[in-house]
Amino acid sequence: MSDPSQSQDLPQDGDLQALWKSGRATAAVSASTEDAAAVRARIAQLVRQPQRVSINEQVAAVIILSILLVILVLFFRYVSPLESYWSGMGVGFMLGSTAGRVLIECAGIYYARRISLFDSTADFVRTSWRFLEFRRNQVHRFIVAFTLALYTLGYYLLLPEYALYFSTPVVWLLGVSYPVIMGGIIFLAIRPGMQRERVALNELEALVWEVSTGAG
Repeated sequence: MSDPSQSQDLPQDGDLQALWKSGRATAAVSASTEDAAAVRARIAQLVRQPQRVSINEQVAAVIILSILLVILVLFFRYVSPLESYWSGMGVGFMLGSTAGRVLIECAGIYYARRISLFDSTADFVRTSWRFLEFRRNQVHRFIVAFTLALYTLGYYLLLPEYALYFSTPVVWLLGVSYPVIMGGIIFLAIRPGMQRERVALNELEALVWEVSTGAG
């Protein structure tokens, strides 16, 4: 039996709109035919590649942030319990911003998994644009910066109480070392992951545009 992906009647992988129309038309005749299955598999592969990259980056972020959250809770509970009002607010900012990011990343995974290519063109376009709007325009441009700023503010709110227990040079070291360490984390860990996801989101946007407009 010949490989259905080699059928000369099927359009090329790069022509998403033609693949979409071919898949829908073939499925209307017989959803169980090899040609319909092959076309659907091709379209799914085009969409799932950037979708998978985005989900993987979000899963990695959930794991890392969850570990950080557990470490912070244990640290402030058993190693360095703080008592002042401002320290309590700082701890709340640090824990809250980290927990908030975990929930936001989980929401991003949920939106990404809701993208379905074969329900209808309208559903595919709507769920895809919702995901793109959430990840690129809300998370990357606003939420990441906001939660990082909130975490940073919380960290510096701890220093006045630490000054009661440590010498001035140690407190200054804690204050000065934070931007250096955080900057290294941002450029070595956070930024590369966000760049990989941005590339994947741009690829997904191009595919959604082809399906919605018929360009290609």
